[in-house]
Amino acid sequence: MRIGIVLGESGGYGDAIPALDAEYRQAVAAGFSSVWMTQHLGFDALTLMASWGPEGPELGTAVVPVQPRHPVALAEQAVTTQFLTGGRLTLGLGLAHAATLESLYALPRRRSVSYLADYLSALQSLMAGEKTVPSDSFGMTTQLVGQLPEAPPVLLAALGPRMLELAGARAAGTITWITGAATLARYIAPNIRAAADAAGRSDPRIVACLPVCVTSDAHDARQRVGATMNVYNGVPSYRAMLDREGVADAVDIAIIGNEQHVQEAVANLLQGGATDVVAIPVGTRDERDITRATLGEMALRNG
Repeated sequence: MRIGIVLGESGGYGDAIPALDAEYRQAVAAGFSSVWMTQHLGFDALTLMASWGPEGPELGTAVVPVQPRHPVALAEQAVTTQFLTGGRLTLGLGLAHAATLESLYALPRRRSVSYLADYLSALQSLMAGEKTVPSDSFGMTTQLVGQLPEAPPVLLAALGPRMLELAGARAAGTITWITGAATLARYIAPNIRAAADAAGRSDPRIVACLPVCVTSDAHDARQRVGATMNVYNGVPSYRAMLDREGVADAVDIAIIGNEQHVQEAVANLLQGGATDVVAIPVGTRDERDITRATLGEMALRNG
């Protein structure tokens, strides 16, 4: 059982580097198998990870949107972080939502799977020290120079059938969001594993990332957490996962309850096909502290 934790405040609002650094130290001491950061408009996840040195648990991004970063720039940053962290990096990548591209980056709505496939080819070639091959999206022919470390594995934020096929065939696996145990078992796991098998690759990782809250008042916590998750109900890719799970609201996917409920829900995700469960602690500050302690104990018992 691999249990990881996401650092930082929801959406990155209120994040401070000293606090993120303290959370990281606490996660290491608690025995989590992996520590993850999302990439918001704020502190750069890869740069901060590089500052944590060569020893400790796996470090992962969940996820870096690819459109704002040219593959050469991201490859340079990833191999640098991989070297400075002693080979601990797992690079989670995804396509930014169309509205995000326009409102935050003033970029066109380029979200196609073919674009990500071209990006992945260029990025993996660059990180491996190979010369890139011109593609429909990237016309460059170049390669990184210097003594490069072993390239970090890449996970894709894959929910749709074509994205799962790409993740299984050409990446190390997927990292999911707002996806429940039944959907993992009946849809995510079979599709990505079939793609990996067809490509002659080993079983892919399925990293299930979900909000978690250990609380004595689940009803009140659901109302509070639900108010922050309503935005996902209208996003087509997440709406499809909610419909597959048979739930009406994104908060129904969050793991909210007492310690026993949380432990059982994490076990259900792993039984459903997840290779890793990565928690985003939510709720009040006390609830988040209890959540980290509870999950840390689980990680130590099953590490």
